[in-house]
Amino acid sequence: MNPNISSTPTIPNIPSLPSLPSLPNIPSLPSLPSLPSLPSLPSLPSLPSLPSLPSLLSLQTIQGASHIKYERPDAKINLFNDSLSGEYEDIFNLVFYEIFKIPDDPNRCALINDINSNTLYQWNPICLLWQRNNHVSKNGHLKAKYLNDTLEYYNGAKEHLSKQMHQSKCIEFKSNIQDKLRSITYITNKLKSSMRTWNKIWTEILSRVSIKFSDLCNKINDEIPFDNGIILKISTGETRLRTGDDLYTFAVNSDIIDLVKSAKCRDKIIDHIGQYIPGNIQLKLWSQIRYSKS
Repeated sequence: MNPNISSTPTIPNIPSLPSLPSLPNIPSLPSLPSLPSLPSLPSLPSLPSLPSLPSLLSLQTIQGASHIKYERPDAKINLFNDSLSGEYEDIFNLVFYEIFKIPDDPNRCALINDINSNTLYQWNPICLLWQRNNHVSKNGHLKAKYLNDTLEYYNGAKEHLSKQMHQSKCIEFKSNIQDKLRSITYITNKLKSSMRTWNKIWTEILSRVSIKFSDLCNKINDEIPFDNGIILKISTGETRLRTGDDLYTFAVNSDIIDLVKSAKCRDKIIDHIGQYIPGNIQLKLWSQIRYSKS
């Protein structure tokens, strides 16, 4: 070894780093108490099923109008021409919607069958009241009357068509009229010679106009029916003509004068429950109405 070369000094050992102290154990968090189970909600009761709404006819029956209100066929449908087919349904439609209608009101029937008393009531277009037929014989007479009305309707149409045929020079038009005249003759002969067809029509009409009329007519309210066809509404003082909807079978034998300031009674008044109302009764409501003997 060369004495001039110094030997590489030895690197002293690096002391080892002290070990980190171990972290203390973190205490475990206490477990949360379990939440109590919520009580089950009671089941809601099932809703009751709604009753089915009554038909329009049933509603009208409740209101007391089904006997006079009906759904008339479209005005474009010619009931007369259809009836010339000779089919029962077509003849019935003409009779029910034309012969039995209230004059000037095509959507109301002029006949009522009270199922409480088995009595027929007919609308009187002059006094604007429902008039009662008390006896079976009269009901039979009313049945015959409407048959005659039907025959007169067809005969009137026959005369009108015959007049048109004679005035026309169109061969095709005349031929069409002749076909209608033959149909009218066939229908009228059928109605006159056999009562079975008319009895069937009559029975069906009665079934359509049957209501508990005696439970609905002459209801006590704030209206007074006068024998001149006027109804006075006491709560408002308004007056109007009666219609079949009003369901009155009686009227007060009085007049409304001086713009509803007074009503002069021509005789004793009989109200709808049969009680006599004497004269000289003074009512002070919306306006002053006096009943006094003439």
